Amino acid sequence: MDRREFLIGTGAALAFGAAVGSSSSGEPTSGAAAAEQLQKGLLLWMMPDSLSIEDKFKLASDIGIDGFEVRPTTDAAEIKALRAASEKTGVKVHSIMFGGWQPRLSTADPVGAQQCANALKEALQSAKELGADGVLLVPAVVDADTRYIDAYKRSQERLKPIIPVAE
Repeated sequence: MDRREFLIGTGAALAFGAAVGSSSSGEPTSGAAAAEQLQKGLLLWMMPDSLSIEDKFKLASDIGIDGFEVRPTTDAAEIKALRAASEKTGVKVHSIMFGGWQPRLSTADPVGAQQCANALKEALQSAKELGADGVLLVPAVVDADTRYIDAYKRSQERLKPIIPVAE
């Protein structure tokens, strides 16, 4: 790296730091500015295992976390505990981390694809019950056995029947 590259890189880093620093002053905002304010979130399982669900949400609230991403669940007691903790602390369950890696929607195996579709429907139901805004899904994976066009077509074909569940 020569001096010119160093100065360009340093200047870019300083400009980025100034931009980030100015937008995260910690001062409360209102109106349109509040809607654009960056929200802070964590994966629920990043919290200490020794804490109860309620204590995880309380700790998150205490340190300024706005929401959690959680794994899908069909367990009524867990859903109830998550909702209660969210309502009590104001820390939202903002999304469900479904993934869709195993089995995949884009697999050539129709049985595996159906298993993934069924699990995705359960994840969408979890999102609805927890008030989450979204579900993280990897809709297709390209690998040595799956070409891009095949992965795309299969995942699109298999997602279409799930759209009504998501709405």
